[in-house]
Amino acid sequence: MKRILALCLFIAGVSGNTGYAQGQSFSLAEAQDYALVHNYSLLESKEEVEKAQARVNEVIASGLPQVNGSAGYQNFIKQPVQLIPAEFFGGEPGTFQPVIFGTKQNMNLDVTANQLLFDGSYIIGLKAAREVVELSKLQRKLSTQEIRKKVYDAYAMAVAAEENLKTLEASAKNLEELANQTEALKSEGLTDDITVSQLQINLSNLQYAVDNAKTQITMAKNLLKFTLGFPIDREVVLTTGIDAFTEVGIDQFATDQYSALRTTEAKLARQNLLLKEYRYKADRASYLPTLSAYFSHQQNAFGQEFSVFTNSDNYFTTNLVGINLSVPIFSSLRKKNEIKQSKIEVTLAKINDQKVSEAMRLEISNAQATLKNQINNYKTQQANLDLSTKIREQTLIKFKEGLASSFDLNQSENQFLEAQAKYVNAVINLSQAKSNLDKLLNN
Repeated sequence: MKRILALCLFIAGVSGNTGYAQGQSFSLAEAQDYALVHNYSLLESKEEVEKAQARVNEVIASGLPQVNGSAGYQNFIKQPVQLIPAEFFGGEPGTFQPVIFGTKQNMNLDVTANQLLFDGSYIIGLKAAREVVELSKLQRKLSTQEIRKKVYDAYAMAVAAEENLKTLEASAKNLEELANQTEALKSEGLTDDITVSQLQINLSNLQYAVDNAKTQITMAKNLLKFTLGFPIDREVVLTTGIDAFTEVGIDQFATDQYSALRTTEAKLARQNLLLKEYRYKADRASYLPTLSAYFSHQQNAFGQEFSVFTNSDNYFTTNLVGINLSVPIFSSLRKKNEIKQSKIEVTLAKINDQKVSEAMRLEISNAQATLKNQINNYKTQQANLDLSTKIREQTLIKFKEGLASSFDLNQSENQFLEAQAKYVNAVINLSQAKSNLDKLLNN
């Protein structure tokens, strides 16, 4: 919470130095939709999905024909000399005749095509690569759910802060009018300094609460803008009222025994298990032989002059077709230990799958209990606020009629401010409990 507060204060300072820019109105739904396009984390997750798809294409391409070309040119400034027994040329036995083989100018062109015919690891790896894309999509879905929740929570905080400011400003205006009236009565000798001073203290406390509420609005909106991916120096106008966050019923979050298994977190755990199983199968398939075919086309040119580039008669062609079979025989138990490790990874993934499923059941159960508790707490704080408002108004009337003291007025004012603060917190806690359960069940 301290990090978020510090971030909001920093953003508030930045926005204070950039000047006012044109604002934009957002309903809650519009804000969530905007964040799905502009939020920084979602932009990153989108790139991760595309990266995973590129990885699949890379794996597919590795099993398709691979064609490579090469060219080489040699210019022997000084040709190498070989010694041949002189008797081959009718010379004296035991002596050698220096000879030069080859030409000074050599040119070779080579085009080779390779095609994988069979590789067990490739077949399994191809299936696994496709599942990596699904994993990336699930991770993006989870990020989307988290961003929608963050937008909901930040929006609710901002709306609650604005409603709080309206109430406090209205109260401060009424109290200021009363303080002015009391000051006038004092000048006529109809009241004392203590009563006037007490009202000034109450008014000062209320004005501080108003200023603090304005700061809370700035912080909440800056956090909302950052979550949206919206420019900090632009103003946002919130069009969704507070009722959208308080009209919550536990019945709208019905669950069954399979709800935990449908959560994105549980799906991610199962997807991770699937990938570990593919890895285990791929390691086992490494014991199988690998078969590939190749075709090579070569053209070699020889000459004493540079005409090898222009005289096609100097070129000689060679074509070659072949098959390569690679059979693993002995790896000093390296492969055996690799397979053992991947098998253990499968076992760990199964344990994690079970753990996540149970954790999701626990989270859903706790989230339901928390939401139910926060609904009750909101109703209680709303009732307390209504009562404290009535007490405050009645005490204010009695004070004007001389039937209540400034101490009574101060007490009712403090009671009202405390009830108002608790009500705002109840609204925020209720909205957060609702969004948390909604994220878990939004599959």
